[in-house]
Amino acid sequence: MYICLCKGITTSAARSACRPDMSTDELASCLGIDKDGCCGKCMRNIQSIAELASGAQAVARAQA
Repeated sequence: MYICLCKGITTSAARSACRPDMSTDELASCLGIDKDGCCGKCMRNIQSIAELASGAQAVARAQA
């Protein structure tokens, strides 16, 4: 599924680029999402992906 139509970024591409310690802004920058040429509507989805990655890291630490 596309999460950024302006840049043609898919959910799977965003998940692949995301690291557990990444902030929303870092992930957006890594994906090439910036204020120029992007409407910004995708930032909510980018934030969700970054939060899920951080949550998965916390769960993994708790289980260790």
